[in-house]
Amino acid sequence: MQITFVSFWHPYPADNGVKMRTLAIIRALAREHSVDLIVLSAEPAAADDPAPLRQLCRSITTITVPVFSPRSGGGWLRLFHVTPRSYIATYNPTVTALLERRIAAGECDAVICGELAAYYGGKVARSVAVFVDEVEPSRYADAVRNAASIWRRLRAALTGWKYRNFMRTLVADCAGIFVTSAREATLLRAITTHAERVAIVTNGVTLIDQPDLPTRDARRLIYSGSPTYAPNRDAVAFFAADILPRIRARIPGAWLAVTGKTEGASLNSLTATPGIAFTGWLPDIRAYVAASHVCVVPLRQGSGTRLKILEAMALGTPVVATTKGAEGLDLTSGEDLLIADDPEAFSDATVRLLTDNALHARIAAHARATVAARYDWEIIGTEMLTALTQRISVWTARQRAHRIAPRSATKLS
Repeated sequence: MQITFVSFWHPYPADNGVKMRTLAIIRALAREHSVDLIVLSAEPAAADDPAPLRQLCRSITTITVPVFSPRSGGGWLRLFHVTPRSYIATYNPTVTALLERRIAAGECDAVICGELAAYYGGKVARSVAVFVDEVEPSRYADAVRNAASIWRRLRAALTGWKYRNFMRTLVADCAGIFVTSAREATLLRAITTHAERVAIVTNGVTLIDQPDLPTRDARRLIYSGSPTYAPNRDAVAFFAADILPRIRARIPGAWLAVTGKTEGASLNSLTATPGIAFTGWLPDIRAYVAASHVCVVPLRQGSGTRLKILEAMALGTPVVATTKGAEGLDLTSGEDLLIADDPEAFSDATVRLLTDNALHARIAAHARATVAARYDWEIIGTEMLTALTQRISVWTARQRAHRIAPRSATKLS
């Protein structure tokens, strides 16, 4: 098949969770199918695409789209549109025209869109089998619950209503919707009469041999996540204020490394906190994660499943996470990782892993085995390809039935 993948992220280098997932899915698709990649970007196209991506894709097209801002021009007018403003504000008809040309020319048998590009999928869903990947309705449900004021709660509720309305129509028109966890599937199935089109394709990691490393830094903790993303920034602030001081009171040399881009993030108070260092963007953080003693994931906000946890588990670095941080992953506390939600319990769990070598080794070994059995992209990619093929067959039969029905009705009349 010829599959067009539409992404709001350039998947290479794969330096965040969305890019990692996108690259892994493209790699899985390319095993059996021809892949054309359309990248939607606020930046002009690079002079040349990376060789690893060119090897996977038949073509790579970058199209500039507007940047969404709630305060951008026309924002208040879009407030009254039934579709979420983020989709309307970033729409570029050039993308739809390109998809339509490829479909008409027989050069596209299916379209896969990331959730941010779902609006484009909806535009052509009556003409070709469309799939939307990594849909996260929990983000909108949580926004209402976590709103800091009545006004923000009302705005979040309005956006959530628009999103549910948009997704209800999208599911009705699409061949399939992929979500990363059971919670996302439950929320999405509750708003549609086509629950069978919602499939769980969890996040995963590419298992590799652990890199040759110097001895682990016995006092280094790591949080893999750019503080430019609000839930990551909240997690680091929570850890710095309420958890790290408790750990350092018992282990004075303990410190936290935070990886990821920092441009544009307000970090003045955090950079002044003793025991915290921001590494900035790293081209490949795997060696850095593998050389850290414990990965901490003190998330209190956000949605989806945490690739940072799976990556640490695959590299043999034990994890301490909040319940929210481990949300969407089928893991057992005490075997695959340690889960703790209040500052005292979180600091205790972290200190245990810093000081108990037997516990550290047991958790690391069990976690890596779990990843190999359940979260290897090789396995997940095969499952996704099977779901894709099945849903395309169902969509094709449905379209054929719809084309035949009107002619039969006319003949009978």
